[in-house]
Amino acid sequence: MSTRLQLRIVNRVRTNKNKCMTKTTNSELIDAIRPLDPSTTRDVLMLTALKEFGVRGISGTSVNRLVKESGEKNTSAIHYHFGSRTGLIKALINYVQDWFDFEREAQLRALERTIDDGRDISIAQVLTAFVQPYQAVLEREPWGLEAIRFIAMIEFDEDKEGRELLAIRATETAKRFLALLRHAAPHLESPQLIRRMKFYTSSVIYAYSSIRHSGTAYYGENEDLKPSERTDFYVRSGIRLFSDGDD
Repeated sequence: MSTRLQLRIVNRVRTNKNKCMTKTTNSELIDAIRPLDPSTTRDVLMLTALKEFGVRGISGTSVNRLVKESGEKNTSAIHYHFGSRTGLIKALINYVQDWFDFEREAQLRALERTIDDGRDISIAQVLTAFVQPYQAVLEREPWGLEAIRFIAMIEFDEDKEGRELLAIRATETAKRFLALLRHAAPHLESPQLIRRMKFYTSSVIYAYSSIRHSGTAYYGENEDLKPSERTDFYVRSGIRLFSDGDD
């Protein structure tokens, strides 16, 4: 099935007020996750910002640097296309999250339908839906690694604005994963589940954001995993994390 046809059958979720998730029209989804076009000024600015924010963090990247690295002459391009630096950050977060949401939607819906039908789901199924898109974006998108590093910088940086914007946009998806894990791991109390999901999320994001250096570590040389093996490793590690009932 073509990407464009797939886009027509999936609804993006987001509210107009705070960019959280509620149903919108299919045309809005198609526009939101269209391929980034390096021949357009708007998309060049987005691609440049993904790279610069992913390397230097949001707080460490100035508007002037973004303009210079994108090849634009002055800051008016950012204000014209995004309204402000914050508008650019929002656009990037929304674009990346829309990509991940679209990639996960079929798996999440299938798991939710399974629960609605009164059947069990496994921890492995939930974690596979969480992990696979990270490998997919690396394999399919030239900006994939920059996008993961951008999210990683927001997660680990001290930039309050970026963290708040990401939290607003990602909260609904996080709630869906927690709801699924409550069914898959009913032995865990809610505080245990939340702590472990936070740890797992940070671990997976960091692992994929540093993937180019995965062959070298403090513990000595390490043979890199194949893509399918990498996904399987993170899922199996997560199964152990969520299967144990003791903190």
